[in-house]
Amino acid sequence: MQWRQKQALAAAVLEAGKRLAPDRFPQPSQETIDIWAEVLGSISVPPEVWPEAVKVWASDLAGPRMVTPREIKQATKVVLDRWETNPRYRPRLRAWREQRREERDRQLKAGTFAQVRGYTPTQSELPRPTLPEGFGEQLKKNLAKRQG
Repeated sequence: MQWRQKQALAAAVLEAGKRLAPDRFPQPSQETIDIWAEVLGSISVPPEVWPEAVKVWASDLAGPRMVTPREIKQATKVVLDRWETNPRYRPRLRAWREQRREERDRQLKAGTFAQVRGYTPTQSELPRPTLPEGFGEQLKKNLAKRQG
């Protein structure tokens, strides 16, 4: 998931939460959205799970304090567990997983798997420039001319 998608997800979750439990969700400022985006974007679930997770948290898991992104992540796991046993949602969940598996395989085959996920190679992993053939001999000759 790209950064903008993570931010959109966080904003949508915060907005839905504010409508359901206004006193238990933080105001969706840019700073809050960015922090929530980092946490919520760390897991991959079908998009339809997120609104359901907010409802589960508000109805089943809410306590006396403000929600944290971690609690919403836990609520997504509750939703996924429920979907696994529900004949209506199980096929949708399996289809989503299969689609992700196929996309991963396409990326692996194309060699873009790491780049799509934002991986940046370290300096030692970058391709090293190759010197033209005969460069070493030419360098030695030039040094010999300068020294002698």
